[in-house]
Amino acid sequence: MSIRSFLVVAFCIVFTNASFPTSLVRFVANSQVGYKTLDGKIVVPAKYTTGSNFSNALALVSFNNKYGYIDTLGKEVIALQFEDATVFTHNITPVKIKGKYGYINTSGNWIVQPTYENATAFEGPFSKVFLNGKYGFVNSIGELQVPCIYDFAGPFKMNLSAVKMSGKYAYLDYAGKVAIPFAYAIAGDFNEQTKTAFVKINKEVFEIDTTGKIIRLIAENEEEAQHKLLQLRELETKK
Repeated sequence: MSIRSFLVVAFCIVFTNASFPTSLVRFVANSQVGYKTLDGKIVVPAKYTTGSNFSNALALVSFNNKYGYIDTLGKEVIALQFEDATVFTHNITPVKIKGKYGYINTSGNWIVQPTYENATAFEGPFSKVFLNGKYGFVNSIGELQVPCIYDFAGPFKMNLSAVKMSGKYAYLDYAGKVAIPFAYAIAGDFNEQTKTAFVKINKEVFEIDTTGKIIRLIAENEEEAQHKLLQLRELETKK
């Protein structure tokens, strides 16, 4: 490479880095959110009601109860038009418009048209959806991996989700198949440290592993079981 060519390339690199910041951090001023460079230069004045950190090169912002997204240059690349939204994960996110939830990509194009009554942020490879009074899961490319047939669906923990159907609980795996059968009156989320979950069978509470094997009896009568389950719910709430 000639010296002249080298200087041209070097200038382009310096100009690009100076003019187009690749990293912005949020800041709060007068209860409003803005964004600045790492060295403190304000790129986006504090004008948003809320603002997230960047994910997939986009930050979720809101103003006047409308949500949209800015890029790392501070430009509103997806207009503030949504009634609800979450940060991008897997280059896809659920958003709400005209009372229904669908999924968009990082270009703002619809991957799934607004269909669902509710949808949650992605946890792992899935987003939980709600339609016609039932729960299911959408995968990271917008497909309905688990149909909306469950009365309840918990988050995936240890690759398993507690679901309820016809008054009984079971656990689904990532394929959407029943990994631990419908056998429980109540089923909690798996703890990623202990790799166990608490379940209720009749009046007793047990601790089980990810195969459904009973590890130990936790409570053996209704009163003790209710007390233990209440403690568990309180712990879950504090997480």
